[in-house]
Amino acid sequence: MALSNAHLDSTDGFYSRTVHRPVARYLLKFVPLFVSGNMVTTLSLLVGIGAACALLAGSALATVVLIQTYCILSCLDGEVARLRRAASTKGDFYDTLTDRFVEVVVLFTIIRSFGADHMPQDIAWFAPYVSLTLVYLLAYSSEKYRSAFKVGFPKPREGIFNLVSSGIDARMTAYCVILGVGALAGSDAGYKLFIALMSVEFANIALRFILVARS
Repeated sequence: MALSNAHLDSTDGFYSRTVHRPVARYLLKFVPLFVSGNMVTTLSLLVGIGAACALLAGSALATVVLIQTYCILSCLDGEVARLRRAASTKGDFYDTLTDRFVEVVVLFTIIRSFGADHMPQDIAWFAPYVSLTLVYLLAYSSEKYRSAFKVGFPKPREGIFNLVSSGIDARMTAYCVILGVGALAGSDAGYKLFIALMSVEFANIALRFILVARS
């Protein structure tokens, strides 16, 4: 367990640090010895795809549960690899690839669920592209920071954005909130919240430019 505790550092997003990783650390004791970190990553990939399928089937609750399960598994794979002393660059790349793929698939299904019927016609055609671009810029800049400086992006430095948009844990949790609001208050309310999230993501990217300029 000491390996797991050591990894609970400042590069984790707020929800990973306070919810997902602690749960993953608890579940670590139940993981069979034959299970590798890459096997857990594969399971997280399947769960993430399942979340998108659940949303396409119209079940917001199942989607939220599966998204949060995915987030926990996304922490658990690294915990398992470190416990087995089998952490590798290949596993890290596989985990990163899975994160990007799952987020794009989930985001695409959310955009579809709050589709063009809820968008003014003059923005309906490009709003999905703007959303995907914003997520790409946030994810890519975090990964580029890690490759350039050999440490994870310090998400807590971004303040309130750490709760909403800075890392995949925050964005996935925001998607869950959007789906919950959409299910309880109607699709229009969910769509408005989704547009608000896009605005926050844009501001988050602007903040990263400012932080770079000041460094």
